[in-house]
Amino acid sequence: MFKYDAFISYRHVHPDMEIAQDIQRLIEAFVVSKAVPAVPKRRDFLVFRDRDELASGELGEAIENALENSAFLIVVCSRRTPLSPWCRREVEYFREVRDPSNIIAVLLEGEPEESFPPELRDVRKLVRTPGGAVQERRDEFLAADVRPDRVRAEGFPGYEEVERDPRALRALRRKSAALLKRTEINRIMATILGVSYGDITQRQRERKMRRAMALVSVVALVLGVFATTVTAMWVKSMRSEEKANERNAAITMSLATKAIADGDRLLGILYSRAAMSAADRSMGSYSRLQGEYYSNLSAATLYEDYTPTLEIKTDSGVPSFGQSASGGELVTAGRDASLTVWNARNGTPVRSIRLPSKPTKVGSARDGSSFYALTENNDLHLVSSGGGRIRTVRTGVAGQVANLVVWKDHAILDVGDGASEKVVGVDLAAGRRLFAMDLNKEGVVSVDVRDDGAEFAVAYAGGGASRHDARTGALSAWIAGRPAGAPSGASGSLARSELIHYAPRGNMLVYLSGSARVYYKADTSTGSVQAAGGLAKLTPTGAVATMQVREDGNAVYALWESSGAVYRFDFASPDKMRTLPAGGKDISRIAITPDGERLVGLAKDNSLFFWQGMDDPRLGAPAFAPLPNPAGGTDPLGASVTQVSFSADRKRAFLLGADARITVVQVAGTEKTASGRGAPQAKSNDGKTLYSISSGTGYVEGPGMPHNDARQKSGIRRWAAVSNDGRRVAGIKKNSSSVIVMEGNAVSYESDVSVSSANESGPLIAFCQGDAVVFAASDGSVVRYGKNGRLNRYGGRGGGDVVSIRVSPDGSLVAVSRRHGGYAVYSAASGKRLAGGKGEALSLGGASGRLSHVLAIDGHDVVRSDSRGKPTRAPIPAALAAQVGTSAVKDASPDGSLLALSDGASNVTVLDARSGTALRTVSSKTTSPTALLLHDGLAYQSTALTDLSNDGHRRVRIRTPGELEKLADAALDGRTLSAEEKAKIGQ
Repeated sequence: MFKYDAFISYRHVHPDMEIAQDIQRLIEAFVVSKAVPAVPKRRDFLVFRDRDELASGELGEAIENALENSAFLIVVCSRRTPLSPWCRREVEYFREVRDPSNIIAVLLEGEPEESFPPELRDVRKLVRTPGGAVQERRDEFLAADVRPDRVRAEGFPGYEEVERDPRALRALRRKSAALLKRTEINRIMATILGVSYGDITQRQRERKMRRAMALVSVVALVLGVFATTVTAMWVKSMRSEEKANERNAAITMSLATKAIADGDRLLGILYSRAAMSAADRSMGSYSRLQGEYYSNLSAATLYEDYTPTLEIKTDSGVPSFGQSASGGELVTAGRDASLTVWNARNGTPVRSIRLPSKPTKVGSARDGSSFYALTENNDLHLVSSGGGRIRTVRTGVAGQVANLVVWKDHAILDVGDGASEKVVGVDLAAGRRLFAMDLNKEGVVSVDVRDDGAEFAVAYAGGGASRHDARTGALSAWIAGRPAGAPSGASGSLARSELIHYAPRGNMLVYLSGSARVYYKADTSTGSVQAAGGLAKLTPTGAVATMQVREDGNAVYALWESSGAVYRFDFASPDKMRTLPAGGKDISRIAITPDGERLVGLAKDNSLFFWQGMDDPRLGAPAFAPLPNPAGGTDPLGASVTQVSFSADRKRAFLLGADARITVVQVAGTEKTASGRGAPQAKSNDGKTLYSISSGTGYVEGPGMPHNDARQKSGIRRWAAVSNDGRRVAGIKKNSSSVIVMEGNAVSYESDVSVSSANESGPLIAFCQGDAVVFAASDGSVVRYGKNGRLNRYGGRGGGDVVSIRVSPDGSLVAVSRRHGGYAVYSAASGKRLAGGKGEALSLGGASGRLSHVLAIDGHDVVRSDSRGKPTRAPIPAALAAQVGTSAVKDASPDGSLLALSDGASNVTVLDARSGTALRTVSSKTTSPTALLLHDGLAYQSTALTDLSNDGHRRVRIRTPGELEKLADAALDGRTLSAEEKAKIGQ
């Protein structure tokens, strides 16, 4: 007999989780009819379903016991199931303890060959042919099919895509649940009970009919008496439920926004998704909720370099941690005698590893292949970073381990107990000591080990340094001999004045003596000392707190305790030592990222500084040349930082604080912004060139043109236009009513036609083909003007004042919008009217005079009309719709896919022009900021023009809903709401 009738294996994604829950509920509620042949009537079925998915592919003891005590294994199969190491390991383990024929597959999506884990597809069995021969054949598994018609249909994109539409996902999940309840649960139970599907289906149907007939008369009577009352109550209940759902969705979305603002980005994403799952398109607040949803996703997933994005509360009492080779997992001490492995991307615990006693030091091998814990008796416990059994190596050393470096097969320990100092080598594979060097007489103060683990080096109190073989401890070479009369013990500042350090991933070794005021650089591949000299002429004096060596060994970054400043020492110019600027803050620790590209400084207030580009030629410039300022940094991070580490891909920094919290800092952000001078005034027709003005100077930014590289002393009073190539700018001449076209600081030509006096927010001037411009004239007409004078006119003067003029990317089409007459599209060359519509045109597409589409705002709708004039409308969110008439910003991207509107205060919101969905809101430090949608994002005025200490505008990329969802998925990395988090939102 087995404890469980079935074990359900499933991927913790939607809708796999819900179907697994349905299967458990239906099995445990299943009542076997007494008419089913050879099966006693029973109703006590028990199912094991693990509710917490682990990121590791290793199974814990509880899971293995459950599998061993289950008669059948039910695998919920979708296209994502083969990607789950957890599901695959459960199938593999079940095959080890039970016959494969006891596995039942439930097909939720795709075909068996793409949705079955390899462990189900590749099962073979021996069969005897009619001729008596024994052959190996593939074993076919029973598959209960719960795929709705849409999922079966060719072209179904997969549940990974459908998840982005909560309503569609719920509809398909309900259809799968209906199929399961109607037929497929009988197929599953037939296998569990060992009877035919036909028998159990017929008997269960007969049982249901008998029960139904017995209830018919009672139900009919009740319905007859209470029909009217029940119906009224049901309608009222449904309305109340809808209002409650809408209210709960709004509250949950508010909690999501607050969580993101408080720094918990992942919880904010999960709450945002929970709110949208509870929302329905029929809700009056649906569009607002959807806008808040994407704004939350943007806030949670888009961040610049050097942004703290995650905080892991570890409960560790040990000031150290380790990480796997990929940086995907971290290991810390647990609460008692244990280790805890964490998902470094989403902060959730992956597994716990029991130890014989409490650890005193925790870390990982240099290559990330294993985690280790050193316990109080200096036993070393190792476990593969991928999981597995613990190996214990008894080092046999006494005293406090000051430094421990571990590789795959050996370890180096720097041990001191106050009376003796030793360097001990341990063979991890054989579990024995390799050597023990008693260095008490010499007074070792600094030990470092080369990255490949082949050798280590020591520096001694009072001066002197040597290299040793890491396998035997034997002396390889002296880098610098001991000075005569050097002290034998390490005390006071002498204990911190000698530093020795290997370059990362290289052969160079640098020894810096603060006491002897000398330096040495050695090539460990040849044994030669390549540079040596004195530091007597250099400042500062005193103890060297820490040192980092550049990978090529040509430069050293040192931190002196007496100054709190970072100094760079170049072996190419050893008579100079230069200070790196750190914003006036004292630095307490420095490190170099694994790729050698960034130097990192930890300030005494626990903020980080990053100096980028360690090969910057300015770093090797003559004395007093300016050094680069930090490329970025963080605000103070809280408790004192005890350890800094970087992921192998250099994209994340992990900082362990004295409060046992690990802060994850994204060195490489998902948001790449650019800043520029002045407020955005105009964009080119193709959206690739931007023109801004600050303090009377114009700035042009365009392709291949560094920001603000092209500038001119602007002669333009108001209005502005810029050509696609960025060479020409047009606008109203100062102290005049005529249009001028400028190239650089020179006037190319000036119009003899006066401009309109209208003061509209939309553009009233634009370049078209060649160097000609289109603008609104004082007589109410719109004219095209070139070097040779007026070229043609677009339409008459009817329809009221001109509101805006837009031109297609290639300059061949012109759209004129008027206050009361809607818009009209003309051929730029001939002036012929091609199309028209209601509202104000914001963008038009086409080429060579052929119109493809027009994007316009008509009332509170976004209207997109195709080349035949067929319109498609989408409502503008209510919060923005009220501002349309007075909005200082009304602009569309050149391709007509995005729309930008301001709220009358300091915010600019970008909408999806096809759906009206708000995608992102940016905030400015000034009211009524200017903003323009370019081909690659939004340029918006970020500060007031009087704020000369900051750049005037910023440029950000606008992500599509699909891109935001992918970024959110990547950030979550499988994390789901905990029971406590669900309880807070009433789930």
